[in-house]
Amino acid sequence: MITGYQTLEEIEKIIRMINDDLRRLDEKSDALFERSQQNKKEQSDILRQIAVLQLSAPENTQTDTDILNRDILALLEQRKIAFQKLQDEIARTEAKIRALEVERQEAHKALDQAARAVIDKEHEIQALLEKDAAYQKQLDAVRKAKSIAQEADTKAQEAQKRREEKGKIYEESPFFAYLWERHYDTPQYQEGGLTKMLDEWIAKGSNYEPNRVNYHLLLEIPKRLFAHAQEAKKSYQKSLEALAMVEHAKADALGLSLLQKSEADHQAKVDAIDDAIETAEHTRENLLLERTKFIQEQDSDAQRILDLINTRLQHMTLPQLDRLAESTLSREDDRLVALVERLKEEYERMQESIEAIQRQYEKKIDRLKEIEKVRSRFKRSRYDDIRSGFDRPNEIADVLGGLVGGLLNSDVIWETLRRSQRHIDTGAWPDFGSGGMAQGQAPWHFPTPREEGSGFGFPDIGGGFSSRNPSNTGFSTGGGF
Repeated sequence: MITGYQTLEEIEKIIRMINDDLRRLDEKSDALFERSQQNKKEQSDILRQIAVLQLSAPENTQTDTDILNRDILALLEQRKIAFQKLQDEIARTEAKIRALEVERQEAHKALDQAARAVIDKEHEIQALLEKDAAYQKQLDAVRKAKSIAQEADTKAQEAQKRREEKGKIYEESPFFAYLWERHYDTPQYQEGGLTKMLDEWIAKGSNYEPNRVNYHLLLEIPKRLFAHAQEAKKSYQKSLEALAMVEHAKADALGLSLLQKSEADHQAKVDAIDDAIETAEHTRENLLLERTKFIQEQDSDAQRILDLINTRLQHMTLPQLDRLAESTLSREDDRLVALVERLKEEYERMQESIEAIQRQYEKKIDRLKEIEKVRSRFKRSRYDDIRSGFDRPNEIADVLGGLVGGLLNSDVIWETLRRSQRHIDTGAWPDFGSGGMAQGQAPWHFPTPREEGSGFGFPDIGGGFSSRNPSNTGFSTGGGF
């Protein structure tokens, strides 16, 4: 058995490990990105020189190509500044997340202290009530009332089942169904004359009268039993509420409600920090998407640069440049064309490397989202509560490893966590007294989830829920109605 907070730490370790992998991939991408931008600058400068040598009007072309080159260089510089701003914003967001995580650790320590105070006080009150003869007598009476109500409900259900099974014989008989629907042989029957004579003949022939009595009893017995069960349930609920009032009075006298409010306030602080972390992580996710656009040259500045290069100079393919170089006596343009070819090949190799890194990056991001989804559900279900534990640590470690390897998704991990979660013995139990019969009646603390569809696992007492009060055995949490 490991605690809920220890389990959360294992999840956090996976998140930190994936983030470390992402940072290493970022560093590789950044280095390649810088080299690719430098490569573009070099290509731009060489293409300008080729244009000066090759175009027909050097005096005009010189000006045009200088402007073209300056525009490209200006956009490259602008793009570099924008990329650095984006990197700085990512760094600030990550620093904010780290600071919030530290803040949450401290806030959760304070929450644990407040919860421990509640547990100790509940333990004190429950110990006093265990020794209170009047309270124990009242508790026994509630249990008997519950047992009576459950037995009455069971009998009513069984009677209803018999009514449905045996009633088919009557209901499927056309003569019986016809006479029953007309209320034959009852004060409600209003027919006369030939119709009455015909109904009397059918009744005699189908032995209707004894069947009517039997069917009537078959219908009435479940009604009476359900009415009795309802009265027994009301009596049980009334006695349960009275028992809970005794528990609340004792709890109020010893200051439990103030301690529980303090715990609730600390929990609210932790929840607020969790919300801030999720918001910051969402912001980081959007920033990383923007960063990916830069790396893959899908941002607006990159598109403008490509448009400029593809105007005059980039319309000339390498074979065309080769032919132009051969048509002149100068060897300078030969050298420049060869240099452009080498730079283009180098740029393509860098782009292939960036794409390969990006594929790894996207897989890591997908796994990060999955584990962050698990962490969010974990926190919202209060699984990191001081009263929470997990009895399958090895299985949990295996499924977390499966997620890191890309073999499992968040749903599989969550199901493993849900099945493994237990309320651990901290000294006080939410199923004590009236709490063992109806959650919400007793003054004891029940960790409640932040949203529907998740929650703290409380097995039925009859199924092995370990209570401080041994006489609770055999009664299921929630009343069974």
